Amino acid sequence: MKRGNGKKRVLKEIAVSIILSMALCGCDFSAGEPTEQNPTETVTESSTPEVDKNSADLRKEELPFEGMESMTCQEYDEDNILGLSAIYVGDHNYVCCFVRNAIWKDFEERFGDISVYAADGQDHVITISGYEIEESKNFFWVQIYAEDKDKVKGVSIANIYYGYSVLGLENPKLTIMDLMDNKLKVQLFEDGQWGETIDYDMSPIHQPD
Repeated sequence: MKRGNGKKRVLKEIAVSIILSMALCGCDFSAGEPTEQNPTETVTESSTPEVDKNSADLRKEELPFEGMESMTCQEYDEDNILGLSAIYVGDHNYVCCFVRNAIWKDFEERFGDISVYAADGQDHVITISGYEIEESKNFFWVQIYAEDKDKVKGVSIANIYYGYSVLGLENPKLTIMDLMDNKLKVQLFEDGQWGETIDYDMSPIHQPD
């Protein structure tokens, strides 16, 4: 697992806790106007015909980790704020696959000092055994290892500038947190489609003297 220097790591751990808390428990600050979003398709299992076959085939060709062929796969319309394409769940591992878009293209090269965390359904960060990150030709992959994968309800990735999270499997909630400008984008998957992106303007957090 990659580790940054002490100050940056503390900042990222605080940021991840904030991201997970907001994403899991709801946002208590004022939301801006929803961002317009293109129509979306329904979430499907890998065997259903609605999924973009090109993406499904490409993922199968580019699977980066051993044993992924036997993992449970949930697929999504990729037209969302993170480019989430699929989530794979194994016996002790959990993999998020994203389209290699502007966020994820050369992510490790641009943000080498990153941290990856897991979250449960009770707003708690889960201790994980480790994680792996791979970039294939068309996708960005994040795999975490946890002794009890059933407790894992989401993944959060943070660098010193941004935090990204995917919470939930059947109806995931996606978040992008701008840690420098205190801005948050949230998108929910509801009723078989991605909802509009909602922008939040967060109030500064004041620490006691």
